[in-house]
Amino acid sequence: VRGDEIVFSRGFGVRDREGGLEADEETLFGIGSCTKAFTTMLLAQLVDEGAIDWDDRVQAHLPEFDLKERDRAAGMTVRDLVTHRSGLPRHDLAWYGNPGASRDELLAMMRRHEATAPIRSAWQYNNLMYMAAGMVVERVTGKSWEANARERIFAPLGMERANTSIEELVADANHAKAYVDFDGDLRLVEYRRITAVGPAGSINASVNEMGAWMIAQLNGGEFAGSRLVDAGQVVE
Repeated sequence: VRGDEIVFSRGFGVRDREGGLEADEETLFGIGSCTKAFTTMLLAQLVDEGAIDWDDRVQAHLPEFDLKERDRAAGMTVRDLVTHRSGLPRHDLAWYGNPGASRDELLAMMRRHEATAPIRSAWQYNNLMYMAAGMVVERVTGKSWEANARERIFAPLGMERANTSIEELVADANHAKAYVDFDGDLRLVEYRRITAVGPAGSINASVNEMGAWMIAQLNGGEFAGSRLVDAGQVVE
């Protein structure tokens, strides 16, 4: 991307090994934790609108947010959720091992998670805090995180095929299948559904669609003459 245009885009490798189908710039891939930047963009938009502040207490918007140490939970801010400084390590097995759990259920489980550092004293990656951040977006807007992503980011950027679920991904004719290398044996596997922690990693998009997202980032929140978010929020 240069300025406000994509100057090069291409897919590499194959998207369907059995069918011999190559990937191209329109192939949908899971973008994984790049999803987190979309969640912070949604929060930034709400800050712009005066609906929240980065330093609001999480419990002001999500009263049921609780941790093993009540004081830690009470002091946690929206900014803390998205900067990996809660003092809690990953605890990823809570969601990775419970694919059927809802966001509410995973949030309740966090009351049992052990912290390993004082708040704001260490950087420790945590997907569940991003789930909670997505829940703040839901509570403030009255809409799902998924609906917010579509309406507030995908639509303005023309990301018409971008989506947030495995069901939507596989329904698209041009998507990359999932493979795992088992000691040199490349096997087709089922996608892991991570709907509950979607705000941390569930977006699927193409190279060209991500080019539009990059244009907005590099141009201070502006795309095709429309402003998604204040330039100062992009810096923040």
